[in-house]
Amino acid sequence: MAWEVLHHVYSYDILLLELFTGKSPVDETFQDGFNLHNFVKNSLPDRVLEIIDQSVLEEAAYKGDLKTEWIECLISLVQIGVTCSAEYLQDRMNMRQVLDRLHLIRDRILRVGRQSHPMSVPVRDSKYLMQ
Repeated sequence: MAWEVLHHVYSYDILLLELFTGKSPVDETFQDGFNLHNFVKNSLPDRVLEIIDQSVLEEAAYKGDLKTEWIECLISLVQIGVTCSAEYLQDRMNMRQVLDRLHLIRDRILRVGRQSHPMSVPVRDSKYLMQ
């Protein structure tokens, strides 16, 4: 059971890395033991903006949200993906830890968003947001 849960954490976080980088784990640029996990891990924290999918950055810049705090949240999200896609099971976070960190990041992003857009409706008020 523990292996299965940690395996799902790995799958979730590879998906997270794919979403933010726009790269597939089987991308042709990953050869000779180099993979999506290493690609992202090697960029942390100073070069993370270099590996983030440009559409993510363009969307944030368009909304005027590309600020230091937003970038720090982005780094935190990518760090979750790296930690949970670690090679060894014991080095991965469990889903409770992932969820706790994601909630902290979400709250921080919402705080930053309200500062930028004080008239916007907070996402947490949405009936579609999972508790």
